[in-house]
Amino acid sequence: MIVFGTHPNKLNTLSYNVKKEFVLIYSTESFLKTYHDRNIQIMKDNQYIVTYDQNKNRDVVIVNTIKKPISIPNLPKTW
Repeated sequence: MIVFGTHPNKLNTLSYNVKKEFVLIYSTESFLKTYHDRNIQIMKDNQYIVTYDQNKNRDVVIVNTIKKPISIPNLPKTW
């Protein structure tokens, strides 16, 4: 949990700055790629079989579970 504090007169400034930083963090491709790759690695570390489907027009990660495979799409394009 992240906690921020400010004087009530500066609440709008704090709110704006926090929102701006979240947009900057999540709009960079490197952050999204790191997050995506880490999630796939977590699945591999937990003994899931991860394969890549080359038959589609883009790579799709297939996580084989007991019930049914789970498809994980590629990263979204950033602006």
